[in-house]
Amino acid sequence: MLSTGNNNWSTPQWFFNRLNSIFGFTLDPCADDMNHKCEQYYTVENNGLTKNWGGQVVFCNPPYGRRTKDNPGQEDWIEKCWKECKEHHITSVMLIPARTDTKSQHTYIFPNAKYVCFVKGRLKFGDKDAAPFPSEVVVFTEQDYDDEIKTLSDLGFWIKLKE
Repeated sequence: MLSTGNNNWSTPQWFFNRLNSIFGFTLDPCADDMNHKCEQYYTVENNGLTKNWGGQVVFCNPPYGRRTKDNPGQEDWIEKCWKECKEHHITSVMLIPARTDTKSQHTYIFPNAKYVCFVKGRLKFGDKDAAPFPSEVVVFTEQDYDDEIKTLSDLGFWIKLKE
């Protein structure tokens, strides 16, 4: 598996804007003071994994690393986004590497996400070169966004996983 050793992948503003035009995000639960995309956000210090996201529409571009003894990993954020949707009936939209072979993809995303988009090309995060991995957008929601999703076809190939 290709890894850059860098967990800080700031979402391209144009990409966020396209998604935000449909979903109207209110919370960025894993950000910092420089790269947050919503007025309400959590940082490492106030740990969005420990917060209740009820009533929010969440945009989540989590750290891409694996869980370690001292730090949560991407799989923790995927599980949190799914649980918040299930328990608090929110919409959470994730931008993560497209790693279709992972346990979290098969445990949380494929059986529970409503929509997945395999992003065209490689995104350029912040001032970096193009990412060394493909990306996907995962939408956990109980809402029907079928018509709106059609307007996002320029971002990639969207699949509806459940009704």
